[in-house]
Order: sequence, then structure tokens, then C-alpha cells
Amino acid sequence: MEQSIKEIVAPFLKKEPTEIHKGTSVDNKAVQSSILIHRMYAELSANGFTVDDYSTIRTFGDLMSKLGQAVTDDVAGSNGAVDSSRNLKPGIGVDIVHLEQLPDTFDYWEEPFYTENFAKSEIAHCLTKKHPKQSFAGLFAAKEAAIKVNTRLKHMKFNSIVIVIDESGKPSTQDINLSISHTEKTAVAVAISESALTSISEDPKEEPVELQGMGEVKPARKSKLAWLALLVALFTFFVVLVYIILDLFILQ
Repeated sequence: MEQSIKEIVAPFLKKEPTEIHKGTSVDNKAVQSSILIHRMYAELSANGFTVDDYSTIRTFGDLMSKLGQAVTDDVAGSNGAVDSSRNLKPGIGVDIVHLEQLPDTFDYWEEPFYTENFAKSEIAHCLTKKHPKQSFAGLFAAKEAAIKVNTRLKHMKFNSIVIVIDESGKPSTQDINLSISHTEKTAVAVAISESALTSISEDPKEEPVELQGMGEVKPARKSKLAWLALLVALFTFFVVLVYIILDLFILQ
């Protein structure tokens, strides 16, 4: 079993199976992008090695432990502990996805990457579009951006983080507002929490509130902080769009 798992993850790590040991990184330190990480676990699942929550997996040893298997080598790995600093909730999140990293397929309903990372309603939605792959990239970016707003979501399977599109075409998930845009090569998404938007329209006559580490904060100040968060999100979105334009027209 261990050898089979090594052969599956090796191409994603750009290593030979013989080079993989207990302490080998299998997280975003070793894999180039989030999409490739999800593709790796989808490939594992397709071969019978399913991991429901891989957010805490850092090394090959961690992966084998999740699968209930021991590793034959004795190189020290991580203990799989979650860094508490990763649980911070910034209120805004931005993510960018390159379409070339998504796998091509003739059947999105059967390809493991898509079934592992998108709900049936999301697959159905994307298949109504002229370019489904662009829509999938946009939804994937939206999920990553949402996780940066609410890090508790990273412990959920991606196909359980469902992006809902309302009648006006506005996407959202888990009380998080989203904005998605894409070109032929790139998709970008910005997420902002509902609480941040609520703070913007807050009645300035409300009583002061307590914020951890800041003491009493008057509503007016809280509103300014919310506006600042929104401006930062918009600025980041603008920067990413400039990057997309450069990539599309200049860097080719």
C-alpha cells in the first residue's frame, strides 16, 4: 500500500517514489498550488485512499497516519498539529486560479477532481456555461477565498463548501459574499464576510462594543474599520485584475 501511495503522490511532488519518506512535505510547501493538492487527493481517492480532512496533513507520515498506515522508514515527520495562527479570520480573502492547472475531461460527472471538490449543483451550474472549465476555476477560487475569511471551512470537504448563485447571479457561501471574475486563462475571486458588510451600515447611535485586544470600540470606529477592510479587498481585486491583464496581453 505504501508504495502505491508514493507512486500516486510522486508526480505532484516532482519526486521519485524512492525519494519520499516519512518527513517528506506533501502540503503547499511541496506542491505548487492548491488545485494540484486537491488533484493529488482526488487521485488518491480514485485509487481507494480517501482522506476526508487533509487540512492538517503536512508530511507523508501524516498522510499515512490519516490512512491508518505506518511508514516503514524512520525519518521524523510532523505531528499533524494545527498551527493556531492559521485560525485567524481576516474578514476578506482573495484567490487566483490558473485554468491550465485544472484537469481536462470528457465527463465532469466522473472525473475525481471535480466530484471531490464540487457539489452536484455546482457541476450542473458550470455545465450550463459555454466554457465550463472557466466556471469551475471561478468556483474553486471562490472556495479558497472563503476559507481565508473563515478558516473553519478548511476542515470541510470542498464539495461540502457549496457556492450558491442567486437569481441575480450573485455568488455566496456560508454568510460570505463573493465576487468572481475570469479570463480565458485565469479566474479570481474576492470574499468578504457578511459581518463586515453589516458593520458598514451600522447605526452610529449603538452602544460601544468590546473587541478582543482593543477594549471598547465605538460603532463609528468599527464602521471605519469595516470600510477599510472593504477598500483593501477592492484594491487587492484591482491588483489581481491588472495581473490578469498583463498575463493575457503583455506576458505572452
